[in-house]
Amino acid sequence: MRAGQRVGEDRAGRGLVQPVPGVRAQRLRPPGLGPNGPATNNTLDSVTAPGTGDVWAGGLGLDSGVFASTLTEHWNGTSWTVVASPNVAGAFGTEVLGISGRAGGPLFAVGDVHEQSGQYHTFGMRGQ
Repeated sequence: MRAGQRVGEDRAGRGLVQPVPGVRAQRLRPPGLGPNGPATNNTLDSVTAPGTGDVWAGGLGLDSGVFASTLTEHWNGTSWTVVASPNVAGAFGTEVLGISGRAGGPLFAVGDVHEQSGQYHTFGMRGQ
């Protein structure tokens, strides 16, 4: 991913990285997989590019249309891969809402956990 791109989802609910109008860039499609295989719906909510060919995006994947799991993807300058990320056992959903990092440093992600009781909690994680 380069300057002038954004993340989100297309009308069918698939994760999408696309150029910003007026900025010369190519459209890139992430793998379209949830953390446990093909998902019915993916959303990428945040992106960070610590370096050239080092882009991370985070969001959620709905694996059975019911439970949401964190979705973390990495662009290595050539292709996207889904990277394992933690979830809270027994929760209705866990979602990455923000991701940030810098070249040579760790990545940080924040998000929320939706408990089956209806309560929401925040979480944070650090990774390499």
